[in-house]
Amino acid sequence: MSSEIQAQGGSKKNVLPLIMVGVVGGVLIGGPTGAIIGAPMVARSVTGPAPAQGEAHAEPEEEGHGPSIYTMDDVVLNPAGTEGQRFLIARVALQGVGETFVEDMTARDAEVRDVVVRLLSAKTVVELADAGRREAVKKELQGALAARFPKAGIRAVLFPQFVIQ
Repeated sequence: MSSEIQAQGGSKKNVLPLIMVGVVGGVLIGGPTGAIIGAPMVARSVTGPAPAQGEAHAEPEEEGHGPSIYTMDDVVLNPAGTEGQRFLIARVALQGVGETFVEDMTARDAEVRDVVVRLLSAKTVVELADAGRREAVKKELQGALAARFPKAGIRAVLFPQFVIQ
């Protein structure tokens, strides 16, 4: 009888580490998987259906030369220093002037996204989350885009959606 009690007690001790490994493994695998797969789905459910990737939204032009808006949906990245544990989902809009601004930016969507992701992913969560610093980030992004696309005429950078998790 005492051997049965010892066997039961011993098996409970052996099961506990397995349960802990399972829980820790689930958190380590489930967290990043949920961030990568679930975050864009949550963002779309909150903001409504997104247009096709790289699809531009143009505002009506005033007298044929007013501002045009080019929008990039679902810009997803990991801020600096987060080791993949945090992420940013943003919708980035560029305001420019000219009849072909939206078409030009649409044609160079991959290049525009590269500049945006590179600059924003170099920022820490503290820099991105602080609303007081957001204007400085927009100006820095505008400068980086103007340097990359000098003829585009980018007048402003807007963040219609900016969610940090």
